[in-house]
Amino acid sequence: MRNWQWWKLYTRVKPLLTQAKAEDEMRKMAEDYESTKKELDKLQGKMKELEEQNVVLLQQKNDMFAQMQAGDSTVADLEEKIELLINQKGDQDEEIKDLESRLQDLEGGSEEMLKKLDAKQEENEELKKNVENLELNLQKVSDYTVCCYYYHLSGISSWSPPTLRANLSVSTLFLHLSFRHPPSIRHCPHP
Repeated sequence: MRNWQWWKLYTRVKPLLTQAKAEDEMRKMAEDYESTKKELDKLQGKMKELEEQNVVLLQQKNDMFAQMQAGDSTVADLEEKIELLINQKGDQDEEIKDLESRLQDLEGGSEEMLKKLDAKQEENEELKKNVENLELNLQKVSDYTVCCYYYHLSGISSWSPPTLRANLSVSTLFLHLSFRHPPSIRHCPHP
């Protein structure tokens, strides 16, 4: 059974059935990459906003120190405002650190997804090449089988596929096949 042409073809085509699954995985990874990219952009915008707020708070702090120097406010009021600003700055610094750590996690995840996507694309290209090779082999096997079949039907005494191809057209072959009862042929005896 292993020497039969259809079995050889089956064993070559069977691994290619996983190509559809590989394409689905690639599509899913591309969608995951897009969603991660959107979240990354969102976090970068939030981080930029917090940095701008931090700059504003620092400016307010500097202004208060300038007012203290000029004697416009009492020392107690300024100390209260400074403490409030320092607390706000500390809260925002913690939030910035949290956003930076999340941003680093997302960047690492997107790089990993890009590597996986590239690997899947390479695998897909290889599978496409295998499919093309198998289709070419299938065509060759089909041509050989038709010649063998005609050989048995017509009773040609010496096997010569180039001679058959030169002397007989495909329409002649099918015309002969349609008017004669096909014998039981398991394989062509001549290579």
